[in-house]
Amino acid sequence: DLYEATFDPRWLGEALALAHQTERRFADAAGGGWFMTSHAHEQLIARERPAYDGAEPSGTSVALMNAVRLAAFTGDDQWRQVAERGFGAHAATLSERPNAMTEALLALDFFLDVPLEIALVWPAGAFDAAAPLAAILRATFVPSRALAGAAAPNVAAAGKVVSFIREKVAVGDHLTAYVCRRGVCQLPATEPAQLQAQLRSDHS
Repeated sequence: DLYEATFDPRWLGEALALAHQTERRFADAAGGGWFMTSHAHEQLIARERPAYDGAEPSGTSVALMNAVRLAAFTGDDQWRQVAERGFGAHAATLSERPNAMTEALLALDFFLDVPLEIALVWPAGAFDAAAPLAAILRATFVPSRALAGAAAPNVAAAGKVVSFIREKVAVGDHLTAYVCRRGVCQLPATEPAQLQAQLRSDHS
C-alpha cells in the first residue's frame, strides 16, 4: 500500500523482506499456511494456525493477501505457490465456514482473478505530473490490481522488482499509463479521460 501510494521502491523492498521473514519464521512447510508463533519461539503444546478474522484480520489472511499481491507485482510464481499452499491449508474453513475468514476470501478473489497491471511512467523530475492519472486510479474501483510507477530514467531499476513496468516509456515525454493483463497492454494512455475509459472497458 505504501509503495502504491508513493511509488518509492523502498516500500516494495520492505514488503518483500517482510514476506520472506514471514516464510522463514512462521510458515508451515509441511501443511501450508502459517503458525502464530515463530520457529524460534519456546516450544508449546500446540502451534496454532490462525483461522479466524475478527475486528482485525488474522495473520493468515494478511499473509495470503501479501503473497497474492507480491505475485502480481513481481511475476514470481514462488509467491503464487505460497498462497496456493495457504489456501489449501484452510480449504475446509473457507468452504464450510467462509464468514470466519472474510479477509481471506478477499485474497482468494484476487488469487482467482487475473489482476490488472497498471504502470505509470513520467518524465525525469516530474513526479507531480503523475497526479492526474493517479487520481483517476484512486477514484476508480479496481478490486484486483497492482499499481507501479517510476520516472522514465528509473524504469529499468523498478523493472528488476516489478515485472510489468519493464520497458515502459513516457510517450512523447508525457505522463503515460499502461493498463495490462498478463503482460498484454492496451494502448498507452496520456490523458485522464483515456485512462478512465480503459479502466471502464476492462470491467464492462
